[in-house]
Amino acid sequence: MSVPGLTIDDSARFLGHVIWVERRLFEVLGGWVSDPADPAVKLAFARHSRHHAWYAELIEPLRPDTRDHDLDARAPLDARWRSRVNKMLAATATPQRLERLTDTLVGTIALYEQYLGATRAVRDAPIRRVLGLVVESERAELGEFEALARIDAGSGATGR
Repeated sequence: MSVPGLTIDDSARFLGHVIWVERRLFEVLGGWVSDPADPAVKLAFARHSRHHAWYAELIEPLRPDTRDHDLDARAPLDARWRSRVNKMLAATATPQRLERLTDTLVGTIALYEQYLGATRAVRDAPIRRVLGLVVESERAELGEFEALARIDAGSGATGR
C-alpha cells in the first residue's frame, strides 16, 4: 500500500513558490526600512527582511533537481500571491504596511502548514525540518508585527 503524499512536481512547484514569496518579503521589507519614524518598526523591518532572504537560501537547495523541473522557475502558486505582494508595495503609511504584512504572513504560514501536513516523515525530512523552522520563525515575526501595529495604533501615528 502506498502512502499518499506530494509528488515531485508538487514539491517543485510549491518550493518555487516559497522561494518567490520569501524573496519578495525580503525586498518589500528591505524597501520599507528607511521610512518609519519608529526605531522599533525600522529595526523589525530590517531584521526580518534579512530573515526572509535567509529562508529563501535555505529552501533553494531542497527544490527537485531534474530535467523536468526548471530550477529558474520561481513563481507564485497563483495570481492571488502577486496581488498580496502588490498590495503590500502599494502601502505607504506604516500602519497600512503593518496590516498588509501581517495579512500576508497569516496566509503564508497557513499555506506552509498545509504543505507540511501533506509531507511524509522519511521522504520529506529535509523539507519538513527547514520549512518547520521557517514557520516557527514566521509565527514569532507575525506576533512581533501584530504587537508593533497595536503600539502604532495606540500612539495615534498616522504616517511614516
